[in-house]
Order: sequence, then C-alpha cells, then structure tokens
Amino acid sequence: MLARDGDPLGPFAVAVAITEPPEDVDGDETRIVVIATSVFLNPQLTQSFPGNVDLMLNSINWVYQREETISVRPKVTMMLPLRFSNLTTWILTGVVVVLVPLIVLGTGLVVWLRRRHL
Repeated sequence: MLARDGDPLGPFAVAVAITEPPEDVDGDETRIVVIATSVFLNPQLTQSFPGNVDLMLNSINWVYQREETISVRPKVTMMLPLRFSNLTTWILTGVVVVLVPLIVLGTGLVVWLRRRHL
C-alpha cells in the first residue's frame, strides 16, 4: 500500500502496554494499555476476529494485575460443506482423473524415450 504525499510511513504501533514502577516502596506499579484503532471492537468485525475481544478482556485483567485470569479461548471450528455445481464437478473430475495422469504419463514417456536414445 502506497502512502499519499504527506502521510507518515509505517510501521505503526496499534497497541501499547506501559508499566511504571511505584514511586514509593508500598505503592503499586502503574499499568496502562492503549489500543489505537477505530474498528477494534466493531460488532461486525468481532464475528470475524474474535481475538480482539480476548485481547481487550486480557488487557483489562493485566491492568488490574489479575494475570491468573488471562486466557485465550479455544477457536471455534466450523465444518462447512464444499459444494460444486455439476459442471464444476465434471471439470474437476476430468482434470484430476484424466488430465493429470496423462501429463505424468507423457512426461515419463518423453524421459524414457530420451534416455533410450542416448
């Protein structure tokens, strides 16, 4: 992707986690998470990228120093059937069953004939 005139070139930090040690001995360390994107938790995109919700929840847990609750949810796998039209099925069958074996057989025949005449 090309930058327009005057646009800064990347890479850019989209998310940053910052810690600062306490100023006194009894104080807690300061933790801040900044996520700089306008579509991070967009409802239309959370279906496609559920990891964004995990990142947000884990960032909040990290800020509150609850590291034991940080987790990654398992990915939901969905089995979708692969459907072809009749024409596509016949074309793929012809390529896989007829064309590919003919190419392999032809290549083997050419190699055999060349070696035989050496």
